[in-house]
This record gives sequence, structure tokens and C-alpha cells, in this order.
Amino acid sequence: MWINHEIWRKALRWNRSIMRAILTLFMMVLVMGCHTLPLLGRGGQPPRETSSEQTAQAAASESEAGSAAPPKTQSAPAAAGKVILLISFSWSNDPAEDIQKSFTYASRQAFPPFTMDVVRRGSALETAVACDSLMQQNDVRLVIYAGDEGAAAGVALLSAKHRVPVLKLTSDARSFAELSPYLCEFLPSAKRQAEVLGDYAVRDLRLAQMMNLYPLDARGAALAEGFRQGVEKAGGAVEVAKTYPPEAPNIRVELAAVFSDENRLKQGKTPLKAALTPQERAEAFGDAKGGEVLFSDEEGDSLSEIPLQGEGFFLALSPDKVEPYSTQLSLLPKGVVLLGNSSWINRDVLARQQMITEGMYISSPLLPQPAERDDLLSGYEGEKGSQANEWELLGLDAGDFVGRLMAVPKGRQELIKAIPQVPQFSGRAIIVDFGGGRENRMVRLLHLTNGELAPVR
Repeated sequence: MWINHEIWRKALRWNRSIMRAILTLFMMVLVMGCHTLPLLGRGGQPPRETSSEQTAQAAASESEAGSAAPPKTQSAPAAAGKVILLISFSWSNDPAEDIQKSFTYASRQAFPPFTMDVVRRGSALETAVACDSLMQQNDVRLVIYAGDEGAAAGVALLSAKHRVPVLKLTSDARSFAELSPYLCEFLPSAKRQAEVLGDYAVRDLRLAQMMNLYPLDARGAALAEGFRQGVEKAGGAVEVAKTYPPEAPNIRVELAAVFSDENRLKQGKTPLKAALTPQERAEAFGDAKGGEVLFSDEEGDSLSEIPLQGEGFFLALSPDKVEPYSTQLSLLPKGVVLLGNSSWINRDVLARQQMITEGMYISSPLLPQPAERDDLLSGYEGEKGSQANEWELLGLDAGDFVGRLMAVPKGRQELIKAIPQVPQFSGRAIIVDFGGGRENRMVRLLHLTNGELAPVR
């Protein structure tokens, strides 16, 4: 029995040693980086990396076949230091190809051109593994990231660890600059977009009171917080703020609750009404909460003129909810101006729901169509054979911005100090102004007038 107990104790010690070794290896992978393991992508394949020189050769062949943009004849030494374009989207029909093509095209047009590799991944883990390895290469000066929010968190933390500058192209609910002093946001966050919209509604539109209805999730909370901060900064107040379930098929009850708020009604404001009573709706449609739209019994003002003491109604939603939610309103009360986040940018739906959307204001990180056309955009569209979409406009503007940034050779530490101090950059769809910080503070504001989205800022 003594021998058996001794063997058992040794076995336990041995197993604990193995477990400690496994845990140590696991922590090394997570904390120290995965460069000690083979760098694999999907299906165990090596990472897909495309050098800018190879891409340029392919593009040159296409140009000979009839490109509208002739290759540049001038030459100059490439700017010192390599740029990595790291793309990571986990959803189908992602814009990875559009961003890569347009950014690569802009990098070829830069003077001097900058050396660039493209790395694409499909998950947060794969992205972290690739990023950790890349950031340890001494010639990597700047990582450009475009992709999902989940993968972005890993990129931000690794940039802080390796002290490698990251320019994050895609916008999320909140700025990731708080996670790393080496990360800069090329687009303003959703929170920042809502903040600028709230400030504009009070300061420029002179709306006296604000209402907010937003989804009860992380993005909705960020939008609501930013909107409130913008309104209060301008001297106004959000008097009514309510939430709705993000996946709710309809928000009629929540819409009615916003406009029937006790404080609002005490001021003589008009609630939304339904043509049928709840009992009548239940009998007609089997649902006391659904089956028809809400309306105001007052005739609305001309939407080209905002009345004094008007109200702003910020309805925050996701892209898939624009049509189902907007159809639940037929007419807003007199003096109410509809405000929306960038998810409202859907031309077809805006046109179909013109009774409530005409005259609304929308905040967006970039314009859905170019503000102006120049040689870079015309050349890209000539090579592509069609108009550039918003993702391609993002890639072109980002490539142009990085080309100017890399024109003067800079080390990593110089770059992270230089980006926040770059003078205001006006692209085809984006205005970039860090103002000494690390999040672009320039938000595009659009006004829907006569069925067209026109930038007012």
C-alpha cells in the first residue's frame, strides 16, 4: 500500500508539472506573443502577404490593357520603413477587397511611394498572432488596421506592448485610443459622431429640447452618451431618453412613450397617436402593440424651416432596422426634427419614407459619395471601371494620408508623435483633424433635403 501511495504521489507531481508547462506555454502565447509557434492562417496555410511591388506589377499590366490612369514617370526613393495593411473581417461579403485595392492604388501614387505588405485574417485570434509577429520586425514602422471590433482590441493592446504605431481605419462604438498610446483613430467613433450631432442640433439648429431613443446595447449606450455630452456642451439638455431591445421587431410602444413623457406633455407638446385602440389592434392583427403606424394629429411645419423652441428627436438604430422602424411612423409632431446616426444612410429607404425623413440630419464618419473628384479618384475609377463605393473612398483617403505622412522618413516614436500634429487633411470623403489628440474629431453631418443627402459640415 505504501508503494501504491508513493507512486500516486509521484504521478500527481508529474501531472502537475505537465499542467504547469502547458499553462506556461499558453501564457507565453498570449502574453509574450505567438511568434514562437508557426504563423498559420486559415487551414494551416502561411499568412497571405502581398507586397506593394507585386501589386504594382499586376496593376501595371492592367494599365497597359486600357487604364485611365497612366503610370507616373517620375521616380524617387521609397520612404524609409515598411507599412503593414492588416485587414480582419469575420463576416461574409466584407469590404476587405475594396479597402485593399483602393489603399494599394493610393500607395502607388504616393510620392515617394512607400513599401507596403498586406496581411488578411478572418478571426480575432489569427489577427493577434499575425500582429504580434509583424510588430517585432524592426523595419515595420506603421500598421494600418481595418476590420472588426473584436480583432481591433488585440491589435490595440499589442501596439502598446511593442510600441508600434497603429492607424485604425474602421470606426467602432468607442475610441480604441484609450487602450494604447500608440493607436490613432482615422475615423471618429460612434460616440464622437453623436456628440457632434448633439452639439450641432443645439448650437446651429437652435433646437431647445432633445429626445433620444436608442437600443439597449453597447453601441446604443455609446451613441446616447455622446449625444447627451454634445447637447449639454452646447447648453441644452436631453429631457427624454429611453431604450428599446436591440432585436425588437417593432418599437411602437417605445416611440409612443418618448412622445408621451410626462414632462413633455406638461409643456403642451403633442404625443404620437394610433388610429386604433390597443383592443382594436389586438382584434385586427392579433397584437395590441403592432399592426399600424403612429402619427401626430397636428400638421407638420415646412421642413425647410425649423421653428423656434423646436425639438430634436435622435433615433439611433442599426442598418437592418431603418425600414422596419421608420415605417412605424407616419408623421412627427409639429416642430420635431429627426436626427439619426450613420445607419440611416440608405437612399432607397430614405426615399420611400420621405414623409418623416425629409429634413432630417445624419452624422457620419465619412461621406457616402465623394465631395470632389480629383486625379487620384478618377485614376482609380478608370482602372476599376466603375465608381468607388464608400469603402473604396476610405481606402483611397487613408492611402493618400499615409503617403503624405511617410514622405519624410520617421521612426516609430517620431510617427506616433507626428500623427496627432498633422495639419488638417481633406480627402474625397473624409476630413482628418486630430487636433493634437489621437481620435479624428471631424464628423460629417448630412442634411436630407429634396431627397438628396447634402453635407452641411
